Amino acid sequence: MFDGNTNLTKNSKFLLKIKGLITKRAFSIKKNPQPLNSKIFISHSPSDSKIASALIYFFESLGVKSTHILSSSIPGYTILDDKFEVLRGEFINNKFLVVFILSDSYYSNPACCNEMGAVWILKNHFVSVLIPGFSEERMKGVVTKNEQIIKLDVKTEFVSVNLSTLKNIIISFFGLDEITVPRWKKIEQHFSDELRKDNNETKHIDNIINELSSCSEFTVNTIINMGYDKNTADMVINSLKNKDLLESRKFGRYSIKQNLVER
Repeated sequence: MFDGNTNLTKNSKFLLKIKGLITKRAFSIKKNPQPLNSKIFISHSPSDSKIASALIYFFESLGVKSTHILSSSIPGYTILDDKFEVLRGEFINNKFLVVFILSDSYYSNPACCNEMGAVWILKNHFVSVLIPGFSEERMKGVVTKNEQIIKLDVKTEFVSVNLSTLKNIIISFFGLDEITVPRWKKIEQHFSDELRKDNNETKHIDNIINELSSCSEFTVNTIINMGYDKNTADMVINSLKNKDLLESRKFGRYSIKQNLVER
């Protein structure tokens, strides 16, 4: 059903429940024909939360109400309890634009793939945002490179063009007023700055991960002893977890027991 992508079918019960929403949504609209609220759902991996947060600020700056924005895991914008049940109600009673933040971490996360499958089944409007360094050729599953794509290239000229495209999509979907050129330049600059900051941080973390590849065993203290602070060490471990590299043969064994003592 999902072109052989294992993660997209890991939670078949979830997708079967979602499929039943199509009939419920149609019945709800027929019974209550009033206009639906327009909302955004940002589907993202935890490792891409900084880009998700930057997009939330971007959307709010364009005029989208914070109460009309949901995300996979950003505090204040996520669903804490009974996620499926709450999302079910949201998708029935509102018109959604879904923003996929695509990366290798996204496709390795079963929850993200379930969100993608649900959006495809419900045929919601969606746009794919590709993080820096992630190309269309690495896209998988039901959302393909033939759909609407926004590439977050760190080169200034590409960021400007793609952000303008995303701005126009949001303004059209929500029926927002156009913003002045000076205001737009400020919004654009803020997002570009956040993107570069995240990109530089990612490169820094990746360099530390490369240093760790020669270790037979490591803990948070191993990273601290390499000259990095505790916060950086935690970010490295979280990045390894999100990339599913802690169990990879490329890396030495991560001593969880010792690490818990040291924390």
